[in-house]
Amino acid sequence: MSRVLFYTKKDCPLCDKAQELLDGLSSEYDFTLEKVDITLNEELFLRYRHAVPVIVVGDDLTIEAPITEERLRWALNRASGHQPQVTGKMRDFVIALDRLIFHFVKHWLLVFNLLLGLYVGLPALAPVLMASGAEGAGRLIYTIYKPMCHQLPWRSFFLFGEQPYYDRDYLVSQVGQEPLADIRVARNFLGTPELGYKMAFCERDMAIYGGMLLAGMLFGLLRKGLKPLPWAVLVLFMIPMAVDGGGQLVGLWESTPLSRVLSGGLFGAGAIWLAYPYFELGMRDIQEELRRKFGWT
Repeated sequence: MSRVLFYTKKDCPLCDKAQELLDGLSSEYDFTLEKVDITLNEELFLRYRHAVPVIVVGDDLTIEAPITEERLRWALNRASGHQPQVTGKMRDFVIALDRLIFHFVKHWLLVFNLLLGLYVGLPALAPVLMASGAEGAGRLIYTIYKPMCHQLPWRSFFLFGEQPYYDRDYLVSQVGQEPLADIRVARNFLGTPELGYKMAFCERDMAIYGGMLLAGMLFGLLRKGLKPLPWAVLVLFMIPMAVDGGGQLVGLWESTPLSRVLSGGLFGAGAIWLAYPYFELGMRDIQEELRRKFGWT
């Protein structure tokens, strides 16, 4: 007899639909159904509040929405031993894949931080390459990041120049009007040996992704006891960026490098604070499931 755990909550139409499917299959399959109201347990509520209905068949077969009769039949068949066993090279491949997944979920934060560090580090590397004479590699980075950012020079940080940033009027006084005639032309201006070279991300984008990276590194120290940031608080974290960037967009003002950095960094850190605790719960579940199954440590 298979054990079926049904994580549900009140006033959930999808949960009611899943219950109907389980009722319909109860005459064909031998299983015990245990319903768990996630609102009665804080940890379960944090884990499943955006996922219910969730059904766990046997020890490790988890089904999340959309829950269909076909998916339930597959899980019940497998739990009752009706599925053919995987053997030979296919079994070795599956175990190797499971081991790869196990190591990933065990070190997911390191992987995420390394990838994010690479993503935010390359735009800062571009002016270094330009100043050192490796213009081909530097221009390649600018080209790669161009679809992700406007790259306007008067809204970007510069390295190896007179100042870390410049306003538009000063740039025009130094290089003339032609390289900065309009936005489409200006974004192609990379810098000069005297002014330095801009980063491939604008100031706000550097702050957003830099804030995400710093928050991700800090999460490594606080991950065990840190609860997810509520959505309402993240909205509050977004307001400074929306006001600062929105006013600039419609021409009410030109925001300053400081306001771009502070508003962007606040949003980036808030996004990580919201997302990473959920990632931690999910990755921990997968890790424990594989540990129980294979005895890995």
